[in-house]
Amino acid sequence: MLRTLFLILGISLLGAQSALADANFQNQEGFLERACFALTKDPNATEKPYGYVPFQSYSVLREASRPEPPDFSPLQAVNAFEVMCVRNSVIPSIYDFKVLRAGYALHLIGPTKARVKLSLAPGNQVLWSVETGEVKGKELEVLQTRITQLSMILNGEVEPIYDLGIE
Repeated sequence: MLRTLFLILGISLLGAQSALADANFQNQEGFLERACFALTKDPNATEKPYGYVPFQSYSVLREASRPEPPDFSPLQAVNAFEVMCVRNSVIPSIYDFKVLRAGYALHLIGPTKARVKLSLAPGNQVLWSVETGEVKGKELEVLQTRITQLSMILNGEVEPIYDLGIE
């Protein structure tokens, strides 16, 4: 049931990109986020416990990319347990460690309709899977390297750099 919701939501997200154009945000790494949705669960619902809430102007990438602590209050306000974002790549931003640290699984939908899910396991281990589509070749290598980098940041082995010298 949840997998079906993700499939429907993923298709909806791809169609809703132009409607949510004001949510576009490009960070200093060059990642562009077009839209984000919070995946929610109502523990009191019997028929449809899972749902989603679109954000018109809120960007998870914008919040995570700031050197200041991120404002995830819009996610908290709707009792989100996972976040789904449409970006120009399924490679996570180096700053997405903040999303995982805050306790949210992160689904990234790329331009080829591939969807990658990231979550945090005990011991700050980043788990990932390709939920739909394919990630292969150079993109897969970069994805695996980024997962290692995120794990290193979450384990305090390295610090993220916020001034990348990009204007």
